[in-house]
Amino acid sequence: MMLLLAFRNCFRNTRRTVITALSVFIASLIVLLVMAFMYSVIDDMVSNERLYSTGDIRIRNPKYSKYESLLPLQFYVDKVDEIKNDLSAIDQIDRVEETNRVYASLYNKEKMSAISVIGASPSSVFFSKDAELNEGRFLEEGKKEAVVTPRFLVEHSLSVGDSVTVVFKTADNATDAITIKIVGSVSYPNAEYNSAFMIMDNSLLSSILHLDDGAIELYIWLKDRGSLDEVYPIVEEKLSKYGVEVKRYEEISAVYPILPLYDVMIAIIVVLFFFIASTLVFNTMMMSVLERKKEISTCVALGFSRNYVVLLFVLEGIIISTFGALLASIVGKILITIFAHVGIDLTLFGADAVDGWSFPNMLYPHLSGEKYLLVLIIEVLVASLSSFLASKKIKKLEVSEELREEA
Repeated sequence: MMLLLAFRNCFRNTRRTVITALSVFIASLIVLLVMAFMYSVIDDMVSNERLYSTGDIRIRNPKYSKYESLLPLQFYVDKVDEIKNDLSAIDQIDRVEETNRVYASLYNKEKMSAISVIGASPSSVFFSKDAELNEGRFLEEGKKEAVVTPRFLVEHSLSVGDSVTVVFKTADNATDAITIKIVGSVSYPNAEYNSAFMIMDNSLLSSILHLDDGAIELYIWLKDRGSLDEVYPIVEEKLSKYGVEVKRYEEISAVYPILPLYDVMIAIIVVLFFFIASTLVFNTMMMSVLERKKEISTCVALGFSRNYVVLLFVLEGIIISTFGALLASIVGKILITIFAHVGIDLTLFGADAVDGWSFPNMLYPHLSGEKYLLVLIIEVLVASLSSFLASKKIKKLEVSEELREEA
């Protein structure tokens, strides 16, 4: 009975009800879209970093990590084949790849330039389905060739098909040079990994660097990241005899330490828009109380308790806000589903929108069901509080005075 009465009262001033519900709808929709955008950015940042930079677990010579700023190639991981063989016994591991990431000098047209070179096998993640071949082809194992990013071609005035000479510092502190042909141009789904760098076959690069049966780093990717806590100590134990450093993603990630900042940003946005919505609900209910003072006085005179009347007004605020929030959830779900399939090209906002950040070039927003429910619950709670605060004026209302004025 009370709920039905509250529902009917919502339509006594249709214009105000619509404006309030629309305000709640807009605030809730913005919160949902921002949450979908931010959480998707976070997920893509973590995913891309794991895929191209850290793996789930990284293996190094501990002395290389200690003196990393000096690029001490002499401190590489040896017995790579033995390590990979030991790790193959762990079922939860998806794959293990060795790689070398070094700086070198590019000699081209009588000009020397510092460049970044990555060693990767033709079957590595750098040539996975996420890699977009712009021109030419991918690497062939053992050949003196390289693929580069489009930015590399632009910065060094090169084209696919050109041959260049690259000079390396070796693990025994000597220098070695090789002439290689650029056979392809490749792009990645994240701007950070589209900087100017060159990729060579890792076995060829290891040979040039005089690493023998070694590599600067090995990366481990798991079939299920949720098993990291279980697998990590097993890997440590198996590799303890090699004297290597074993680090998990959270210890070496550049993204992981800043994730709490994104949570703070999301929280600020949520609080801001819910504050706006709560203010509008409060104002609506306050105006409703002021306009219906005589009606309220009559109800009290007829024996209805003030608490009953307050609860009636609170229910009105909850009904209006719930309608707005539910509508926002439906529209938000539709929009997020569309964007999840179509994607949002962040480069359309300009190269600076993603350049130098770990943001993906294409964003596919997503939001879990519990996030929709969370927004709805918070909005209902905020509306309840706002309605209650506005309705407190009912308890101070002078019933006899209002009835005398009416008479």
